[in-house]
Amino acid sequence: MNAQLQKDEELRTKFEDFKKHINAEHKIEKGAAMSKIAMLEMEQQAASSKIEELEKEKEDAAKKIAFFEKELETKEEKIGKYMNAPLQKEEELRTKFEDYKKYINAEHKIEKDSAMSKIAMLEKELETKEVKAYKQAIRALREVQVEDKEPTEKVKELTKTVQKLTKERQYWETLAKKLKGKESETTELVEARKKMISVLSELNYDDVDIGIKRFGAIDTCPFRAACKQKFSHQVAEEKATELCSIWQANVENPKWNPFKTVTLSGEVQAETIDQEDQHLQQLRKDWGYEVYLAVVIALKEIKEYSMKERTTTHQLWNFEEGRKATLEEAICLMEEKLTEAKIKDTGFVKVDELKPGTEGINLIVKVLNTDVVFDKREEQQSLPSYHYSSFRTTRVAESLVGDETGTIILTTRNEQVDLMTPGSILLLYGAKIQIYRGFLRLAVENKMQIKVAEPMEFDVDDDEDCNLSLAEYEAILKY
Repeated sequence: MNAQLQKDEELRTKFEDFKKHINAEHKIEKGAAMSKIAMLEMEQQAASSKIEELEKEKEDAAKKIAFFEKELETKEEKIGKYMNAPLQKEEELRTKFEDYKKYINAEHKIEKDSAMSKIAMLEKELETKEVKAYKQAIRALREVQVEDKEPTEKVKELTKTVQKLTKERQYWETLAKKLKGKESETTELVEARKKMISVLSELNYDDVDIGIKRFGAIDTCPFRAACKQKFSHQVAEEKATELCSIWQANVENPKWNPFKTVTLSGEVQAETIDQEDQHLQQLRKDWGYEVYLAVVIALKEIKEYSMKERTTTHQLWNFEEGRKATLEEAICLMEEKLTEAKIKDTGFVKVDELKPGTEGINLIVKVLNTDVVFDKREEQQSLPSYHYSSFRTTRVAESLVGDETGTIILTTRNEQVDLMTPGSILLLYGAKIQIYRGFLRLAVENKMQIKVAEPMEFDVDDDEDCNLSLAEYEAILKY
């Protein structure tokens, strides 16, 4: 009995020990499992964060790609604009110039036919009058000579009359020819000026000495200045515009005659501004002398340049010298612009396409730096004028220019040097490649072949390996 109890006690003890052992192992495994679960959750969170970062990087990359694509399209549009604009401009100039020549030829033919008709009519009229009297005098002279062979006073008188009539006839014939020539020439020139004014108004060139000036138009600046002294800024602009429009209408109104006739040197009469005019006096009183003067100037211009109608007129004008431009000056301007358009006819090339000995090439480049290597202006200024010529080279500069394909040294002289500002975008027309001491140099003949372009984004590959002027070449001899 005791043995059985003892055995049960041992079994119970072993079972308790086994149970404790199992619980301990279960606890350890549970702790390990929990640790693993926590680790897996941390890894999951890290993976989620990584995925979010990758998604964000993907979005940023997509935005950058879209931005670069847009920038590329913008650059392509700008380059296309620079390449296509000269062709369109030249075609437009050529068409307008040809139309102008056809118009002048047609007008010249019409005026010539009209002049010939008038000359024929005048000759017929002269023959009817002076020549008839001339023939009568000859007939009378012959009758007298037949009746009386001895010279008489009557014969002498008739001879003088014949000579006088002959001279008068020659004078009137010469005068008629001159008048017809002048009339035809004047009409032709007037029509040619009108056509040239129309053409230049449509083309609207900037930065030129010869252009179109509108006469009879009131200067709005004095009106703005006067209104700003009486009204607020916004109200002043509106009031100045309204007031200027009213007085412009008054200036062009033929019913208002603010002029008076004065006698100069006892005989010559001329029209001038009537300073006693009530409207002008009231204008000066209300708005001041500057506004009054602007209206007076417009009135004088209309009186001088618009003879038939009281309206504004356009004239060819030399802005540099402040005078009317001649038709020859306007034609020279047209020829210059047409020449520029022809120069721009060819396409643009890249720097890496340049080769020794090539000429007549067009490029778009950016100035990186400039070095003046020769300057003799100060020495020449101290010498008398006969010691040097104005066409002699006084300055030489070497500028590093380039585009996205490479760089090259551009040699410039005299006035060209002033355009070589670092950072400027230049359009080079008709450039050529020269070899100087075995190295390539880019050059242009004159300043007109260099144009400063509008500022824009322009990439340049300034790597020395892409600098064409660092590669040595053998000189190309021309025979």
